[in-house]
Amino acid sequence: MHASYPMINVLLTVLWTRPQVYIDVGVICYAIPRKAHHEYLRGLFDAGSGKRVMLGYDQMNRLKTNRFF
Repeated sequence: MHASYPMINVLLTVLWTRPQVYIDVGVICYAIPRKAHHEYLRGLFDAGSGKRVMLGYDQMNRLKTNRFF
């Protein structure tokens, strides 16, 4: 799931109740200011969900070097 910014409490509830859910932060790293992004990630890591954070990439047209795209 996407990182559901700015609703971190909802996200942490989903992560706590669904251990198979991982977080994709690929979009919010471009959509919000850097300081807000770092604070949001710090909140996720401080809550113990750091191992479930992934950096996804929604801009597939930028991956032209990959042979599958």
